[in-house]
Amino acid sequence: MAVAASTPGPGTIKKEWVSKMADDAIMFAEANPVPEIWPWEAKEAGVKIFGTGRGLSEDYVIPTMEDWEVFPREAVAVGMKAIEQGVARLKLSEEELYEKALSMIKESRDKLHCLMENGLIKKPPEIKE
Repeated sequence: MAVAASTPGPGTIKKEWVSKMADDAIMFAEANPVPEIWPWEAKEAGVKIFGTGRGLSEDYVIPTMEDWEVFPREAVAVGMKAIEQGVARLKLSEEELYEKALSMIKESRDKLHCLMENGLIKKPPEIKE
């Protein structure tokens, strides 16, 4: 497995290096806007699962900020583990954790979009309306 979050641009990770990885290797090339190696080069070199920082699919497994539906589920997993390990202050059900996380994330996103729409903060180029 390789996780890279370094210099953007193909060629940072060489195809010949990747070909020496174990069978069915997993690679996350997270540099943006362009990953350290092109996905097709990594696949040609033997990588089974390849993820970048550009979205969700079989080939893109690292969520962006616009893939906000992922974050409540992640928050629930963390909350449930904290409860299991006895370090959580609140003992909520999985459903309660999900609703709480969903509500907080939705409120934050709504406020962010309001600030952008009113010109109080600059809209990043990758945020879609």
